[in-house]
Amino acid sequence: AAGAAEAAPAASAPPEPVVPPHPASPPTPSAPQSGGEPGVDRSAEKPPTMTSGDPLAG
Repeated sequence: AAGAAEAAPAASAPPEPVVPPHPASPPTPSAPQSGGEPGVDRSAEKPPTMTSGDPLAG
């Protein structure tokens, strides 16, 4: 009984915590890279947007 009880919790605990971190890790590195590319494009679009906003606001 003791052996089965120890095996159940031990096997259940490691797999659960180890699984979430792995899948979450890949997306994290991907986000910064893909976010950097769009960020550059948005930066170029931001200046024009603000310029057109100044005349409109003025």
